[in-house]
Amino acid sequence: MQTTWTRVLGTPNCVDDQLLRIHRRRELQSHFRDVARNGRICDNEIMEGTECAPSGFRSPRELRLHGPGLLDGVIAEMAQLCLGPRMLTTPGYFDAPNSTLAQAEEAMLLRQCRTVYLKDGMDVLDLGCGWGALTFYIAEFYPKSKIWSVTDSWTQQSYLEKTRRERGLTNVTIVHQDIASWKNSKKFDRIFTIGLADRANSLDALLHLIANWMKVDGVLLLQTQIWRYGIRDRAFGLSPSEPEIFFSPEELVAHQCDVVLRHRTWIDGRHGAQTCELVLARTDANYEKIQSILNAISDGSAAANAFLPNMRRAFIRSAECLGFREGNEYFIGQYVFEKR
Repeated sequence: MQTTWTRVLGTPNCVDDQLLRIHRRRELQSHFRDVARNGRICDNEIMEGTECAPSGFRSPRELRLHGPGLLDGVIAEMAQLCLGPRMLTTPGYFDAPNSTLAQAEEAMLLRQCRTVYLKDGMDVLDLGCGWGALTFYIAEFYPKSKIWSVTDSWTQQSYLEKTRRERGLTNVTIVHQDIASWKNSKKFDRIFTIGLADRANSLDALLHLIANWMKVDGVLLLQTQIWRYGIRDRAFGLSPSEPEIFFSPEELVAHQCDVVLRHRTWIDGRHGAQTCELVLARTDANYEKIQSILNAISDGSAAANAFLPNMRRAFIRSAECLGFREGNEYFIGQYVFEKR
């Protein structure tokens, strides 16, 4: 009897997942052997097959919509089925090995606020705010503060505005704008940029912009991905043509023309790995619901059908990357700057 295989590689299956993990570990071992031998990574020495950045949820831009604006509500709904209740798109912080995704989100957001000594009543700027995890956390626990949240995504803006209205928040302002062209004259007490530096064309230009928006005694928290070697690693990314950037630990120290580094802390990669594992578990638990959402907004192309399996593989590959060698290769850096 002829057997027809209809299951797509990347759909929930323990055997496929284990094979992928084994392949990823071998890939990483080979990568670090090359680093030890060559002492640096060239831009053309990029691992192939990585579909997603370790710490990001990326909208399926290749999906064709049935109607204008449909992606705004639908993709937010899909993100809610994958991410934790705060919709945090960066690693959580696990106070205990058995912490839940929700607890890890709360712990990381609390850590970010305490790192810059945030006080109720301050004016806050959340640059690259994503789905608003930090914005709405500050609005909830620092109700006298006023928060400006900047995103260049129509999808996220729609979700943020809807959430702001539903919660009756009057202290949150949503700005849909590319920060490079944002004509802002307001000064802020605290500025957060979580994951934005990874995608900046120029760190100096980014920090120059931010410094102009800081009050004299303002403080900036810049959180980014770090590779422990003293060189920049471009090995992991959405695709070989769009590599993910991991800064070296000292790289941000060199960019202090407009700001002054006061202190920095590093969070080992196991926190990011555990976040990926729990997001993967939520994705698997809601796999059919997510697939039905994708089916409703896609054109049935091969790229559309492969999106969810690719996303699963990305979470697995990212978890193995961030957890490699007990999380001591790739980790999260939190840098606190003051205005010069």
